[in-house]
Amino acid sequence: MLPASLAFAWLMWRRFRPGLLIVLGLLLGEAIVSAVLPQYCSVNVAKGVVGLVLSLTLPPLAMYLLVVFCHGAEGTDVLARESCFPPNLFRLPVPTGSLVVWPVVYGAAVSVLLWLFTAWFILRPWLALLDDSVPLLWPAMVATASLAWIQALLWTPFGLRGLRLLLMSVLPLGLITAPAISVYINRNWQGDQTAGISESYVAAMYACLTLVASSAYASSPAGCHRARSRSSRPRGRRHGSSGGSPGILLPP
Repeated sequence: MLPASLAFAWLMWRRFRPGLLIVLGLLLGEAIVSAVLPQYCSVNVAKGVVGLVLSLTLPPLAMYLLVVFCHGAEGTDVLARESCFPPNLFRLPVPTGSLVVWPVVYGAAVSVLLWLFTAWFILRPWLALLDDSVPLLWPAMVATASLAWIQALLWTPFGLRGLRLLLMSVLPLGLITAPAISVYINRNWQGDQTAGISESYVAAMYACLTLVASSAYASSPAGCHRARSRSSRPRGRRHGSSGGSPGILLPP
């Protein structure tokens, strides 16, 4: 029997294998092209390729990874008050915490690896023609923090219908505003409004946002546990009496 960590990896791979193979093939193909063509291209071509990668390649890949690691293909109701965690996974013989933890861990790891691979093997050769470099740390932490917050919002139960959708709508603004406020406070603390901000500082800010999102997972397993308990209750059937009295719920 596989441990829970490998079992979840195998489960996601079995279900999304065609799409994941396409993603791997696309990344590998772009890496090969980026390793060969830049030396034969002009600066204008390099600018166009970088724009295409950032606008047409990364967004679809990011959306697909959201589907994989947030169980977004389950057709759940985002407006519902209950947790959007897929009910069919509740039947797995693993603790409720494992249902939440391993998709979170794998999602964070894949988000970081996706950006590092794209930045180093695809973008870096083209940016070298522009005498520019690509940051590695903070974009990877942005991807991790974004995925962590989306997972937390989807899997956490809410008391008000539609509140989850509202919070997800303002999430991008929050991910942009929180580090900006931190940078502003840091500059005022130093007394220099033009002080530069290092990449490691920005990465640390998004790492803190990821840790804040992880605190919401404390309610995610709880919500999944309640939903799991409800889904495991035996469904009853109603039997009406001949006298017309109301039916009662009996176990099957």
